[in-house]
Amino acid sequence: MTAPKRFLATGEPLISFALGEVQVLCPRCQTPGIVQASFDKYRTPRWHNRFSCTQCGMALSSEKNHWLGPVKLQGRRPCGFCGHKWLMPCRHYTSPPASPPEHLTATCPECQHQTEVSVVMSQTLPQDRCIDPHFGLPLRLTTPTRHGTVWAYNPRHLDALYGYVSADLREKQRPTYSNYALFFVLPKWMKLAKHRSEIAKALLKLRTMC
Repeated sequence: MTAPKRFLATGEPLISFALGEVQVLCPRCQTPGIVQASFDKYRTPRWHNRFSCTQCGMALSSEKNHWLGPVKLQGRRPCGFCGHKWLMPCRHYTSPPASPPEHLTATCPECQHQTEVSVVMSQTLPQDRCIDPHFGLPLRLTTPTRHGTVWAYNPRHLDALYGYVSADLREKQRPTYSNYALFFVLPKWMKLAKHRSEIAKALLKLRTMC
């Protein structure tokens, strides 16, 4: 009898796989490129990231707070008329707007009056997290399946996903495992045994692109 293939999840967080290199596509010319990312907990800012397209020359830097991915405008204040309810308007954009509004109008559910609420812009990630986490660039290593998009930041990320998906027995290393771990945030459809073969083939397909 063949022994089951085992996989030990160490609790490494998803963001740790975005260290070093993240394979992306230039949003301007679609040329494959690399985001170089480093992290130093003793420096401020802690992340130091660079992207430079070899084709069109587009350049991005974390020092300049470049972000091309989705954002949201959100604010919070009491109703300006009855003061009874907190008003929390929120507006999402697929990329940073050229001239974001400073206020959004919110209707109080208690008195139905409208109040202007000051808002601030912050970065967000799509539900499937399928973008570069440093600049919001489209990832190069992506492929669709019947259940959702399979993606990875780089070969190391791919190898970890393949080891997990193809394993017959999955174990967690405690006490280091946490809710931020890579395999905790995977979508449910990637964890199902009945999808193992299809997802593994998709990951092998991406591996040939590296």
